[in-house]
Amino acid sequence: MKTANIELNYDFTGKDTVEIENNMAPLHIGRSETGQVEIRAELSIHSFVPGTDLAEYFHVDEDGGTLKIVLERIPELADAFMGKDRSLVWVRIPKGAAVVAKAELLPIKAEGIAGAMVLHNENGPLKLEDCQGHIHLQNENGPIKLHGCDGDFEIQLENGPLSAEKVSGANLEISSENGPVKIRLASFAKVKIANENGVIHYESLPLESGEMDIVNENGIVSLVLGQEQNFELDAETNVGSISASAGTMEDAGNGHKFVRRGEGGLKIKVKTENGVIKLNADGSNDMNFVKMKIKDLKGAIGNAVGEEDMEKVKSALNSATAAVEKAIGSINEDKIKEKLSGALGKLQKTVEGFDFKETSDKVIKTVDQIGDEISDTLKTVFRKVKEGGGEPHQHRHERYAGDNLKEYINKAIEGAIAKVQGKGLSDSEKQAVDERSRAKILEMLESGKITAEEAERLLKAIGRE
Repeated sequence: MKTANIELNYDFTGKDTVEIENNMAPLHIGRSETGQVEIRAELSIHSFVPGTDLAEYFHVDEDGGTLKIVLERIPELADAFMGKDRSLVWVRIPKGAAVVAKAELLPIKAEGIAGAMVLHNENGPLKLEDCQGHIHLQNENGPIKLHGCDGDFEIQLENGPLSAEKVSGANLEISSENGPVKIRLASFAKVKIANENGVIHYESLPLESGEMDIVNENGIVSLVLGQEQNFELDAETNVGSISASAGTMEDAGNGHKFVRRGEGGLKIKVKTENGVIKLNADGSNDMNFVKMKIKDLKGAIGNAVGEEDMEKVKSALNSATAAVEKAIGSINEDKIKEKLSGALGKLQKTVEGFDFKETSDKVIKTVDQIGDEISDTLKTVFRKVKEGGGEPHQHRHERYAGDNLKEYINKAIEGAIAKVQGKGLSDSEKQAVDERSRAKILEMLESGKITAEEAERLLKAIGRE
């Protein structure tokens, strides 16, 4: 086995789009710092003949404002996607360029792209990290994963899971046929999700206003909002239950309920044919929102090279300040409020004294330290809060985190089973407990937290195979 290294550079003057058809090896799309389109490849060849020109498998042409790249399959190339014998191709593009890429089986990863993207895969994974812009993703039989991305999203899946974390923007539209959809630490003004078969889990960071429209035919819908989030939920299910840990619930009958808290906020509409709908409020979402705003502030400081960038720093500081002030407003204990207010004052003073003409490293380090102080203080609030004390509720997931998850699930379900087995409940109460237990089992099976064998055992135990 031999490794061949390829380096190709192409002028991008007068062009705005890079189009890639990949049949060669796992593809990594990144950002070029030279203004050129750069192709780099490390290719593991079974029978490499010295002097062979592998560049002939890289076809690059111009079509108006588009640079077209076709990566042809190399017969002698090792097929491994992982390990020491894997091959990789990097295509680095200038900032702001649009990207169109497609593959049949090979993985595609995009990182640090700031521009419009259209990525299509048939049977391989799509992964995006730290990307910005209008993003259109389509996958037929493979997973999609997003982390730290911002923009307008259009996502289509047929048979595969979607997971996203720390994503934001104006619009998020997801259409899925068969697979779980899990979105964490999200901040979108408008959300539309449709799934046919699979769990939908969506965690929203605090928002002043927004709209959500979620439809699931066969599967659970789980929503998690910030502890202080105002909202109106219109929930409807044909076969299943509706529950909410926050707000005031109104039963409209026939599986239709309204839940409200405060004035304004999020307008949420959820409908399922066969599945449970549940809404929880979680104070850790508010804490994560603060952490994200401080991270945005550090990014703005690090990228500041001119007066225009200083306006972005100022805007990021205002957003971080508003997030911390909102957290302070939800806390009753004076000592903690004073500590947070003091940390916020130090943050404002540090950033307001920043000059882009000087090194930003020291300022970023100080902001990082202050951010840790704020985060640690908020963690203290959510961990030490007493029941009914008027403070934000304790993180709901802590009581069954880590290795104790299965034990918690089994105890919770076995407790429900005990009730069903004649502890003085009416027939309707027994049926409701039974349905909730079954839904919990199926949810944990869907998310991979219990095995099929464990699920089967628990379903048999409650007599609902």
